[in-house]
Amino acid sequence: MKYARYFASILTMVTLILGGTLSWPHRDANLPRMQSSAPPIVRNQHAQANVKSSLFLDGVVEGFYGPVWNDVDTRAILQFLSAHHLTAFIYAPKDDPYARAKWNVLYPPPQLQSLGELVQSANAFGISFIYSISPGLTIDYKNPSDLQALINKINQVKALGVNTFLLSFDDIPQQGSLYNLAVDQAQIADAVLKTEQASDPNFRLLFTPTIYWGIKPNAYWNGLKTALAPSIDVMWTGPWVLSQVITAKEATAVERAMGHPVVIWDNYPVNDYTYVQPPHHPHLFLGPVVGRSPQLPQVVAGYFFNPMLQAFASEPALWTGAAYLNNPSHYNPEQVWLQALKSIGAGAPKAFTLFAEANVSSYLNYPIQTPLAQLTAAYWAGYRNRLVAYFHEMAGADSTLSSHLANRALLNEIEPWLILFSREGKAGLLAVALLDAQRTGQRVSPAAIAELESDERVISGDTYSLDTTGPVLQFIRTALEALQRQSAFARQ
Repeated sequence: MKYARYFASILTMVTLILGGTLSWPHRDANLPRMQSSAPPIVRNQHAQANVKSSLFLDGVVEGFYGPVWNDVDTRAILQFLSAHHLTAFIYAPKDDPYARAKWNVLYPPPQLQSLGELVQSANAFGISFIYSISPGLTIDYKNPSDLQALINKINQVKALGVNTFLLSFDDIPQQGSLYNLAVDQAQIADAVLKTEQASDPNFRLLFTPTIYWGIKPNAYWNGLKTALAPSIDVMWTGPWVLSQVITAKEATAVERAMGHPVVIWDNYPVNDYTYVQPPHHPHLFLGPVVGRSPQLPQVVAGYFFNPMLQAFASEPALWTGAAYLNNPSHYNPEQVWLQALKSIGAGAPKAFTLFAEANVSSYLNYPIQTPLAQLTAAYWAGYRNRLVAYFHEMAGADSTLSSHLANRALLNEIEPWLILFSREGKAGLLAVALLDAQRTGQRVSPAAIAELESDERVISGDTYSLDTTGPVLQFIRTALEALQRQSAFARQ
């Protein structure tokens, strides 16, 4: 949901608030092979033991800012959801103009056909397809024509076989009374629900509020509690937009404050904000889901993870998220994560795991997995070999994965980070080689030092970033200081 170039509007929101499952029937031969050993379903108060309630929705929300997934990516995620016993997919990309900026313009035939094919794919995999429409940037809440345009758009998508919609008012300008804003939005939602259920009793509407995070009651939530139809569940991202921890107690309190059941919109592992938020180094988040209480799925009406711009690279985190939702009381993040990496990294599981361990740092505060900082410290204390071996593995990761990783679409997604990872390993090996030469009394040429200096500049200036980048740069810079001191001494 929500960040990137809209982070300023989120900060404005802070000020305002403080002021006031199924197995798939066939497999798409064009998709990469996936393996699954998802745990058995043990689910919440909305269901009998080992059986999901039809009202409980869980899965993935494509809700980021950035390029919309292509059809192959989306079908792969739909298949992934089915394999991992999740039930629903929310189509909510911010950069689909007909879902947001042009919400009141009907889809042209080619785009409508493409959307319809995704709906058919979801049906084939046993996944509920939910369509999100976001009129909040331009809608006039009091204009009957705008309400009719909204209903017309919903009817166009509904004709594709969609009967669950998400009406989203997130990341929009806020003016005037928050209470009145909520009431205006609720009246639109209620009108849509009433109109659509008149012709389809199974029509279901979810709601993304303008204030979609936090735990403190506020005027906006009071407006929803007063005016929004009781049958409409409300999306919530947790105590913050990017919530390190979400508990059942917090969710229950928010449900009371809003007067509606909440559906979790979990902004992990989404990474759109890393492209635009300083220091502007895009990250991959390949670590497991942590920080969610075992009781949380029992007290909410649904749960969705917002993935990265990279669909296939999102799968390690989504695999662990599915394991958490399917059996929250017995969820073991590390165990499930390692299982996921082995399967997703088919063809080169060791190299993929090594690479994934360099991409776990996030707001979830999962412990850093790369041992590089400890290995470099040990090197300066006289223990050389383990660091050299690790640098060799880093240096060879690009070649190994390029040659052997079964999922070529995944390889394409991670390529920029993988190139950097191997470059860091090669630079580390060069630094060690020059330090070795210096220690044995050999002359280190200025050209060799200049090459290491060039490596340092390239790595530090790279657009992308890894958990290994900081330790590698620190090691190279310390090595350069030692080499340059010796070179200066030799010239005297």
